[in-house]
Amino acid sequence: MLKISICPLDVLKPHELIVENLLNSLIKKIIESKVIYDPLIVDENSLVVLDGMHRLEALKRMRIKFVPVCLVDYKNENIFLKRWFRIVKNPPRKDTIAKELRSKGFEVREVEFNEANEIISRRKAYFALHWKDYSLIVKEPNQPISIVRASRKLYEVESILRNYGAEIEYKTEKEAMKSFIKSNDCIMVTTISLSKEEVIATALKGDLLAPKSTRHIVPVRPLSVNIPLEILSYSMSPQGILNWLADFLNSREAILLKGGAVVRGRRYEEDVLLFR
Repeated sequence: MLKISICPLDVLKPHELIVENLLNSLIKKIIESKVIYDPLIVDENSLVVLDGMHRLEALKRMRIKFVPVCLVDYKNENIFLKRWFRIVKNPPRKDTIAKELRSKGFEVREVEFNEANEIISRRKAYFALHWKDYSLIVKEPNQPISIVRASRKLYEVESILRNYGAEIEYKTEKEAMKSFIKSNDCIMVTTISLSKEEVIATALKGDLLAPKSTRHIVPVRPLSVNIPLEILSYSMSPQGILNWLADFLNSREAILLKGGAVVRGRRYEEDVLLFR
């Protein structure tokens, strides 16, 4: 059963940083549409936001008081925490990347593909860059592996790659591997796996991960709920706004789309409950 609700914005806790230019674009879209299309996915026990960091920050900067949420039990075994891999198109030469990374204080070592994956799985490096015939593992000398530092250092390296004209696409593990195998002119970046406990603990400390550090899959994701901004701005009692939400949702038709559906240009792995 989906728990769609509306809660005060200031009680929610993000776990990832936002990208400023994406945020500015989102704020503009929200102002133009006058609605919040999709509720944030939130752990009901800790109130950590699992999906929707940019929507949360956008509403905060717009001084909106409430936010629509879909409350989930993060401990539920049917909620999965996955990774985003990176596919880098038009990358600079390997020796150029290695030299640039070393100049930034990184330790870079060339290994075979399987060894690189083993090193990453044991958290002996921040991340790995893969070519067809070799891989580079990247870390900092004499620096313990912290999930926050690893995520932020990868974000720095993405900026370095873009400065050389590379294009970066974020893909699921399966999609990234498929693209990597098919293409002869791209590299793949693999990252360490995180645990749900680490995500919650990091968020509660306020020590945010870099963008695209986590990828969450929930059993069913509600979309196009379309909560008007004016409702989220009212000084209503908690019960009053929940009563309004119940009436609003009951007046809407909802259809269930199976996993793989594309909504507003994004493909969702999980099933989607689409309101209209």
